[in-house]
Amino acid sequence: MDPADILVELQKIETLEAFELNDCVIEAIENSGEDIDIRICERLACLIMQDSSFGISKVLEEPLRKALELINNRCLEIVRGKKCVGIGNEWFGGRTKNGSGKDRTLERAICGAVISDCLLGASSSYRSIEHNFGTSSEIAQALLNNDERCLMTLCALLKMIDRIDPIVKFDPCCLFLHVMVHIKFDYEVILDWLSSELVATSLFFRVLKSQSQENYRQRWLEAAQRVDRYYSKRPKLPSEPKTNYEWKECPEARRSSPKVVLRITQLEGDVQVTKEFTFFGEMPRKCVVETDSEGDLHAEEVWVQWRVTVATLHNRLERLLRAKLVGAHLEPICRAAVNFLIVQGS
Repeated sequence: MDPADILVELQKIETLEAFELNDCVIEAIENSGEDIDIRICERLACLIMQDSSFGISKVLEEPLRKALELINNRCLEIVRGKKCVGIGNEWFGGRTKNGSGKDRTLERAICGAVISDCLLGASSSYRSIEHNFGTSSEIAQALLNNDERCLMTLCALLKMIDRIDPIVKFDPCCLFLHVMVHIKFDYEVILDWLSSELVATSLFFRVLKSQSQENYRQRWLEAAQRVDRYYSKRPKLPSEPKTNYEWKECPEARRSSPKVVLRITQLEGDVQVTKEFTFFGEMPRKCVVETDSEGDLHAEEVWVQWRVTVATLHNRLERLLRAKLVGAHLEPICRAAVNFLIVQGS
């Protein structure tokens, strides 16, 4: 089989039940001389992880175990620097030979190695990966280049929490909080993940459950303190005015200009919703507005910010669930958030 055809097939499906994983496929991946094999390894690892209820079910079937062992070996070859791959522009079927694109090979290898470790019951890959990064914050930033990759990796790491030393860069608690810092604790981003990524529901449920359990609560608090210390030691840039541009509407033009109304009907959860967008004939005027610079990224009292985010997320989810604008599969997140807030308040 052609590796490019395998990759296209894997990207079209949402479960391995629709794909025949056999020795021919594994042999094709093994014999692939192109860097396309790491894309196959990452996609295959994510599908196996998803089909195992994100690490809950044990992987016993021989084809899956053999595939995971191959994925682990291939990914570790890259993170250890034993295998060099070229940089090219990416498309759904592989890469072009144009070298202007950004290379995400290391990030794909990290995802594949961590997931295969999780499903095989190992926990050694992260030690080989750590030398590629200076801090946990750098790892979080690299993973955030792809939402599914980031969430899958965090979910696998959290499943291995008892096997990972809390002081390493790949500590799942510390890494998760760094990710929250990088998205500025924006509950809208989390809502978007919960709506668009299957793994997000499992990840955030496990995070909230872990943070509410007596045997893990202290580990999370210590991780938050380490994240606080990391950002407090970073040099802050002096706050300087910066130029922003804001679009100001012209009321006179709005009254007299012709307008076009676009109506879009779509499903939000189980409800059909129609949205309207109005476009006027004259563009609004652009004005220059002086605002204060936000300065350098920092996280002061990370745990406090996370508690506020959980409370806001819970309130928003409750309203969406009552209005049936999101699926019922998010109800466990609401219950886990309530339990987390009760535990934190006690």
